Amino acid sequence: TELPADVLLAGTTRDELWAAFRGFLRDGDTLATWGTYAFARMHEAGVALFHPTVDLRRVMADWLRGSPSSMENCAHRLGLTPPRLGQGRGGRRLGLMYAMYRQVLGPRRV
Repeated sequence: TELPADVLLAGTTRDELWAAFRGFLRDGDTLATWGTYAFARMHEAGVALFHPTVDLRRVMADWLRGSPSSMENCAHRLGLTPPRLGQGRGGRRLGLMYAMYRQVLGPRRV
């Protein structure tokens, strides 16, 4: 998780997390995932059932015309310097997804 123990110990239960996430979502929000794992977990928890979801890994594969590999490898391959958008691994990976999302909005490299 790349988080210090005190941050982990101050966390909430999984049910409280899902409830907070449901409260965070607004009508019309589209969720982005990297692969299908997160979507499957949200679906099992009954979260975000009525929100469209985009698999950014699939979008990157189409944009690159090949496998993007991991988020880290893909960002490195594209020469991206992603921002950190939160603490720990989650904040690092959210920054990676944001940087790749911004990349696909621009012209595709030949």
